[in-house]
Amino acid sequence: MSRRLEIVNKTCKLLKYREGLALQELFAEQVKISQSASCHLLLLQHNPVYTLGKRGRQEDFREAQQDVLRQGIDVEAVPRGGEVTFHGPGQLVAYPIVNLRELRVGARAWIERLEQCVVDTAAVFGVTAKGQVPGRTGVWVEERKLAALGVKISHGISSHGLALNVSTDLSFFSKIVPCGLPDKEVTSLEKETGEVIDMQNVVKVFCDVFAAEFGYGNVLKANDRTDKLA
Repeated sequence: MSRRLEIVNKTCKLLKYREGLALQELFAEQVKISQSASCHLLLLQHNPVYTLGKRGRQEDFREAQQDVLRQGIDVEAVPRGGEVTFHGPGQLVAYPIVNLRELRVGARAWIERLEQCVVDTAAVFGVTAKGQVPGRTGVWVEERKLAALGVKISHGISSHGLALNVSTDLSFFSKIVPCGLPDKEVTSLEKETGEVIDMQNVVKVFCDVFAAEFGYGNVLKANDRTDKLA
């Protein structure tokens, strides 16, 4: 029997970060019960939010957090790896929820292959990017960061994931030291190409790339099943 990939595409509207976290927890419990290599690929666009990973520091905010909150931007501490980053409109956030033991992929290889999924997606839109950069996480276009990665692995089950800037307002990153790298720029597919890029086109390409990378032959779109939770 081929591995099953369940795609939950909720990128057509903005979702609060905590609502997305609740969906992740729901799917993680289902993966735990199933004891299979099936994957729930949750795709979102978040309301503006800064998230602090396990290595995130208050000093990584260039503006006082109270000033950030007054601007209507949420700040959330999250149980993923990494430092502080931004999520918001125009950014494809992908949370693959899967049992890595059943998938037979180690933690390092998991990160590297997720990076490769972004690299391959960017290439379809004419952007040459690279992952597996020594001393850095994420995906880069020369010295500019295109996508951030940060996962949580608990009892072999991976959650959280990656954030690919498609048409993101990059000015939000000026308020923080993104991913602990004060001297690096952040970029997007639209900035690199100078063209308008449709989010749903990026979603389709990313899903195809992800399914091929991890050998998912049985792909199910399950948007309607989760509407009541978001």
